[in-house]
Amino acid sequence: MSTLPEDLAKMEYERLSKEIVSIQKEANQLARYAIIASAAICAVIVTKSDLPRQYFHILKLFPFSIVLLFGFRVLALFKRLQAISFYIENHFEHDILKKEFASLGWESHLNNSMRKLKSYVKYPRGSVGLFWLILLGLSFIFILI
Repeated sequence: MSTLPEDLAKMEYERLSKEIVSIQKEANQLARYAIIASAAICAVIVTKSDLPRQYFHILKLFPFSIVLLFGFRVLALFKRLQAISFYIENHFEHDILKKEFASLGWESHLNNSMRKLKSYVKYPRGSVGLFWLILLGLSFIFILI
């Protein structure tokens, strides 16, 4: 029979796990939308030759602006994800993960193999950052063309 603090801790852990999933989904959607919106604007610029010349210079800034704004949102999401991960590591690592999962499951794998990283979200952060930097660079190059 579990006690009230244990039940509350389990509910909080489940809520935080769901929040992590929603943050990751939103970050993936933002990446997808940034690519689609930038590509659509670039396609309009390339195919519409009847637009006045000054509109081209203004429209060229849109892909860069979209990628920059969406990238800032993803950065904010990953900061939130890092805070959640830090909280989970410090408050649940010894209590719930040890009692509930012992040495089984994904959470225990994260707990054991990523202990050196001090956060569950540091591993994919490099590839996500590289993706956004490349996308930002491509949209900046488009301004110069």
